[in-house]
Order: sequence, then structure tokens, then C-alpha cells
Amino acid sequence: MNANLVEQKHKVGIILLVRNSEGSRLIPVFHRHARNNTGNTVNNDTWYDLVGGKRDPMPHGGGIETVEYATLRETAEEVGVTLHMDDLKVVFSSSHTNPKTPTTVSQFILAVCPKGQYPHNVDPAENGELVFLRPVEAAKVLKDRISEEVRDYLLVIK
Repeated sequence: MNANLVEQKHKVGIILLVRNSEGSRLIPVFHRHARNNTGNTVNNDTWYDLVGGKRDPMPHGGGIETVEYATLRETAEEVGVTLHMDDLKVVFSSSHTNPKTPTTVSQFILAVCPKGQYPHNVDPAENGELVFLRPVEAAKVLKDRISEEVRDYLLVIK
């Protein structure tokens, strides 16, 4: 096995499409703040991030969880939405390496929030502020945290 693969971290970014009461499509995005080990904000360092996180190891040394399974787990953990496999609309699963974190490879997946559920911030202390943005706004604030393919997709969602 290639030693570089062992050192890489694997993440999933979830483009969770939500419809508000007016029927507009929105994407929940976290406005995160860097914190030190005592929990205090560091140097006003902030960024925006999609719902998502690391892909956990499978039990018994079976590699890491799939992008789809990580999507189901992370969506429940971060925004309290229970997704099922048929809610996942894998328009693309684009890999991307952020220049600031070159050892992390992110894959992106599109999911549609089921009717009757609305995302909320399960752990504000951990996640930061949850904001709902139109796709074009999300593309602007996510900057280099998403791939070009994801940015292009967000710019055409109506």
C-alpha cells in the first residue's frame, strides 16, 4: 500500500438541498471559528464549510466508510436530518484537495432533505453557526473548500 494514502485524511462534503416555506432552494452551511484547546476563538479566524466531516474507519480494519454511509452519519450528527440511500442524488462525487490542507481529500455528494425534516445545528459549540444560503451565495463563501465542479454546480442551481 502506498504510504501517502495512509497519511491522507478522507472527508465528505454534503450539498444538502433544502426548500424553505417560499419554495426556494437553500443549502445549510456552517460558519466556523478556529478555537484553541480552551475553546476560545483564535485570531478571528473563520471560514464556511458544508455539512460533513471525516470518513470513519470501518470496524475490524475494513478500510474507511463509503461516501454514502458517511453522508448518512454526518447529516444526522451535525444537522439532525435522517437521510436514506434514496435521498442521495449523486450527481457527482468530485474529489478535491484544499491547498491549505493538502493531506485531506474531500469528496462531495448531493442529497435532498426529506419532506418534514429541516436541518438544525445539533452542536453549536462544535459546529459554529448554521446559516442557510442560496446555492450561488454558498459557492462564493465556500471558496477553495469546494472543487471547481461543485462550484459550477452550485452556480446553476435555481
